[in-house]
Amino acid sequence: MHSKIRSISIILLILCLVVSLNGCGKKEKTSVKSEIKKTINVSKLNTAKFTYNGIAKTMIDGDTYYISYKGSVKLGIDFDKVELSNDARTVMMPKLEIQDEIVNPGEYKYLPEDPDFNVKKAAEICENDLKKEVKDNDELWKIAKNNAEQKIRNLMKPFIDDIDDVNSIDEIVFEWEE
Repeated sequence: MHSKIRSISIILLILCLVVSLNGCGKKEKTSVKSEIKKTINVSKLNTAKFTYNGIAKTMIDGDTYYISYKGSVKLGIDFDKVELSNDARTVMMPKLEIQDEIVNPGEYKYLPEDPDFNVKKAAEICENDLKKEVKDNDELWKIAKNNAEQKIRNLMKPFIDDIDDVNSIDEIVFEWEE
């Protein structure tokens, strides 16, 4: 009787051990989407910063003025609007936007020179010129778009093993809002 109990105990112990070892080494799948959103706590993702040296043309009281200026612009996306498909293979990207633009007012140069030129008016003219130049420059937007995709790939890289049927981060597909 004592040996029967002992044998049953050993068999139960072995069964428990086998069952518990079957669970070892299995990694529980995490939601890539939720992990990335939790990890990255930013709303604006800056993807490109450009420095611009421009010349704005304006007419005041029938006189033509040229204003040389230096400025910078940051392009990026609203990270809160980035969406991942349920299988995390497709990333839906929001439209790129101008996130910041700065014209350096201390660096204006006027042609013809006019010490009485209204600085506030000059700032408005130069800011409008910078916006127009950036809006019309497809190459800047292309660079910012490529940088955004690369940044998202880099953010997803630690989670790549958790995405079914994806062997490389380069397999991730991006779809852009127009």
